This record gives sequence, structure tokens and C-alpha cells, in this order.
Amino acid sequence: MSTRGAGALLIGLGGQTLNHAEKKLLAEALRRAEETRDVMEDALVGFGRWVLVAVFSDDAGAALDERADNPVWRELLARAGGPTLRLNRLPFHVSVHIAARTSASPTRRGARWSPGARSCCSRWATRS
Repeated sequence: MSTRGAGALLIGLGGQTLNHAEKKLLAEALRRAEETRDVMEDALVGFGRWVLVAVFSDDAGAALDERADNPVWRELLARAGGPTLRLNRLPFHVSVHIAARTSASPTRRGARWSPGARSCCSRWATRS
């Protein structure tokens, strides 16, 4: 391969050689994927905060330790992944944990993400 041609190619993480058009396409795909991840994170946090306030009366302790005692929570989980609620159980648990843990400490109230919450959500988002 000539030196001139080598400058136009990029070896990607997948071991594939990308030309200029493919690099532009990859950059756009990565930008859109990041945008999608941001929307998913915001939706997950917003939903968890709503559940914490509406279902658990903004009681982080009840949301973390006494979920099984709450009839609305039990009904949500019973429906999760089925025809009446096409969202599996994991997002419920993740969202409530994020909301409860970020609201439990006054210094963290309004914080967007804790490192543990980001890690948990990342694992959820990357499950296959």
C-alpha cells in the first residue's frame, strides 16, 4: 500500500479498514448512538424519580428496602415484560435505585448520575 493511500485509511476497533466515506458514516453513527444513550438515561432517571415520588411517596428507604410491601410496585413488576407493560423488570429496579440513591443525600439531590448508577445503567443498556 502506498503512503498516500495509507493516510486515507483507518483501522477501526473491529479490525476493519475504513475509507473516508466510511469514517464519516461511522462518526455520524457514533454521534447518534451517544444521543440515543443520553435520551435513554434521561428517560430512565425521570421515570425512576416519578416512581419514587408517586409510588413510594418520596421515601428512598421504602423504595430500596420495602418495595415488596408496595402493592403498586408488585403489580408493575407482575406486568413487566408482558403484553400490558412491554418493559422488563430491570429498568424498574435500575430507575428506582438511581432515584432513591440520588435523593437520599441532600448534597446529591438533583445530581444527574452517581458513578454506580451510570455503571448500572451502562450494563443494562449493553445487555443483549
